[in-house]
Amino acid sequence: MSNIDDSISEVKAERLRLFKKAAKVLVVSLLIVAFAALLYFLITSLTKSFGSEPEKKSAQTSVVKDQNQVNQAPVDTAERAAIQQRLSDTRQRLQRASNNTAFNEWRPEQFTLLEQALENAYALYTATDYAGARATLSEINSSLSSLESDYESAYTDTYEQALAAFSDNEISRARLLNAESLRINPSFGPALELQPRLDAYEEVQALWLQSQTAQAENNLPREIELLERLLSLDNAHQRAAERARVVRAELAERAFLNALNIALEALDSGDLDRAETAINRAAQIDSGRAEIANVRVRLATARTERELAQIEQQLALFQEIDEWATVAMVANNALQQYPSHSVSRNALTQASAIVQTQAQLQGYIDRPQRLADLTVLQNAQQAVATAERYAQMSARLSGAISELEQLIDVANQPVTVVLTSDNRTHVRVLGEGVVGTHAEYSFSLKPGTYQFEGRREGYRSKIITVVVEQSAAPIAVTLMCDERI
Repeated sequence: MSNIDDSISEVKAERLRLFKKAAKVLVVSLLIVAFAALLYFLITSLTKSFGSEPEKKSAQTSVVKDQNQVNQAPVDTAERAAIQQRLSDTRQRLQRASNNTAFNEWRPEQFTLLEQALENAYALYTATDYAGARATLSEINSSLSSLESDYESAYTDTYEQALAAFSDNEISRARLLNAESLRINPSFGPALELQPRLDAYEEVQALWLQSQTAQAENNLPREIELLERLLSLDNAHQRAAERARVVRAELAERAFLNALNIALEALDSGDLDRAETAINRAAQIDSGRAEIANVRVRLATARTERELAQIEQQLALFQEIDEWATVAMVANNALQQYPSHSVSRNALTQASAIVQTQAQLQGYIDRPQRLADLTVLQNAQQAVATAERYAQMSARLSGAISELEQLIDVANQPVTVVLTSDNRTHVRVLGEGVVGTHAEYSFSLKPGTYQFEGRREGYRSKIITVVVEQSAAPIAVTLMCDERI
């Protein structure tokens, strides 16, 4: 600031010198005016005496004077604009610094001198002393930069001393220094953060001692409670923060092992829901542990085994009560979820066969008249033969077999066959027996397809196929060997 004072003194001296120079110019100007007036008077007199020639000389003198006035050096507009901008920038900078109340109150006299220097710079600019104005503005900006640096150092250095005192447990000194730092700059963040730690120092120390006692007693829940209370008052307490991390990790490990043990015990006892709850709680603590994956595999296997056992129980129950359609449904649903379950697959195969065979037999039973047709009768007999392999598994199917067999026996009663021949042809039924030589002969055959053979000496033998069925009774058969050889 001494530089600014010197600059201001120099400016005042310069202004005095300019004033004296202006006074001298004024005196000289008055003398020139007086001389001009005297000259004018003489010229006027001579003009009257000598005519127009003196008037020409006077006019020439006047023209020369005017030309001298026009030829004065013009003002440098670029330099003027540059100084105007510097004046504006400097005023804004000084205004921003002045608006910082804490900064202003720290050295108010310095701000007064800077404002006076700025006014002086404006005065020099007005007097077209651009060099003086530039020099003054440079001094103002340099002094303001130094003042800002000194201000920042004032509160930061004080804070650093306060922090060092706090670290050395010199609490009274730390409180005084931090208060001074905040007095200089009430909005300084680090000092604001340190103040609550200073205010809570005694309580923090007491909590730290209590936590050490809990540590010695291996009372981790009590210790972490005290540490968390301490850190809520002083979250920058490094030793407490480090110890809290260790205690939390130990408590988490204990909780994890406890939940894991509960899950294993529940698995062994078959309490799968309790096991799942426990393992989920363990996973919330540390989901990346291999034990979690192992227990979950065991849990999934146990659930699958339990579900399959329940399915097998249901299959056995419905098989026992002869509800094979339900057996098929349960087995099919089970295979959707467990495709490789052999019990369900075998049950589905058996149930499907029994249900299908039962439906087939029931179709013949519901329409017994169809058995009069030989083809239908033979199909019914084949269906009974197929159903026999499942008869012991389903009482209902066994009953249907018996009922259909009775209907087949009725439909399989012998049918009267009337043979007409020439009383010379010897007739026999292949596979059944000899009918003999007759002109007309009646006998009985069970429904079926037969081959009748006729033979006569000297004539070509004949074989005809005869279908014997109830619906066509009596069956008329004509067989004669009438083609000579």
